[in-house]
Amino acid sequence: MSALSKIGGSKLMPYVIGITGGIASGKSTVAAYLRQLGYHVIDSDQVAHDLMNQAPLLETLSHTFGDRIVDDRGQLDRRQLASIVFSDPNSLETLNQLTHPHIFERLQAMLAEVQAELCFLEVPLLYESGRLELYDEVWLVWLDEASQLERLMKRNGYSYQEAKSRIDSQWPLEKKRQLADRVINNQNGYLEMKNQVNQALQGLINKL
Repeated sequence: MSALSKIGGSKLMPYVIGITGGIASGKSTVAAYLRQLGYHVIDSDQVAHDLMNQAPLLETLSHTFGDRIVDDRGQLDRRQLASIVFSDPNSLETLNQLTHPHIFERLQAMLAEVQAELCFLEVPLLYESGRLELYDEVWLVWLDEASQLERLMKRNGYSYQEAKSRIDSQWPLEKKRQLADRVINNQNGYLEMKNQVNQALQGLINKL
């Protein structure tokens, strides 16, 4: 029985697995593969993006960080916001304090509507947010920091310092590795990652 069933209502909640990692570690690749296999996957980043483009949260963010984080179409300029919060840890903490309650309220509502027995929740800041009651178990997508830096610089066109500051804004993957229920090693390519996910799923099916 899911941890969420202890929180909400009489409806039996799905078994919830949190998918986390670090920036550019491969969380979204694992999530996409799980979707290909037909599993229900919720992307918390997309939930956050949608909420931050809606009043009153967008108005709160604009008031807090300035009008320049809103573009000419009245939408959140994520690049401008990132340039603020990733250069100042206090600003990043403020952003998380303003957004996380809204995001996790929406995630709980979405989980309550899931009809599947099993649901995956992709959450980059899973441990940082401290909302562990949402998950029955956590899978960490891991790779070493040198590979993480290289992938982030290549993917986003960041300088070394830009990539390092974004990685350093999150908990180290080694710290998360000690806490996770299962580690998906994404060091050795896509096929190896798929094999590990398949093994994890088989173990999960046997357990459930």
